[in-house]
Amino acid sequence: MTERTDVKLALSYLPGRLTWIVGLGTAVGYSNNALGGWLIAGLTGNGGLDVEAAAYVIAIETFVMGMVMLAASTLIDRLPRKQVMLFALAAAVATQAMTAFAHEYWLLLLARSLSGVAFGLLYSVAIANGAGAREPQKVFAGAAAIALVAGTGFNTVMGYGRVLGVPGLMLAEAVYCLALSLPLVFMTFPRTLAAASLDEPRVHEHRGRLLGIGVILI
Repeated sequence: MTERTDVKLALSYLPGRLTWIVGLGTAVGYSNNALGGWLIAGLTGNGGLDVEAAAYVIAIETFVMGMVMLAASTLIDRLPRKQVMLFALAAAVATQAMTAFAHEYWLLLLARSLSGVAFGLLYSVAIANGAGAREPQKVFAGAAAIALVAGTGFNTVMGYGRVLGVPGLMLAEAVYCLALSLPLVFMTFPRTLAAASLDEPRVHEHRGRLLGIGVILI
């Protein structure tokens, strides 16, 4: 009984489930911004586009993402956060794969526009849940550290993907997003993503902490 109590006490000092959700969600969202430089290089290289056309691809995605986040900032409290996050995660992975196989310029623009919608929603839900926590400063501080550590593998993944040109880059981004999305789904799916309830102790709180740590170590 004492050993069990000691383990629980030790785990209580680790980031909570809400912190992991915000941190991993932010890491997935930020990877889309970090992808911009890699994507422009790929599009102007093997992709065969000039710099102006490649810049439009990045610009339209950034614009759509900003508009979605602006709209979500006023509507997020009326939306079912769990369903929105799960949809955004699935759409984020799917739109990267869609970009990889977009052989027409208009399909490329469409894929990146849809990607902007997905990542805009994901960012909005992650930030909203952190802002609604009982101790938002603590949650955001831990989430920032998680996102930073989780993002260290991004450039390595992109480096391998670049060998195959734009399709390789986008499939590498899809794999990266999927790897971070799986623990998010695991920690999110059984419960409602209401910020207040997420901040309360849960029976499976320690399981979420250990899962998140495992993903970072991998």
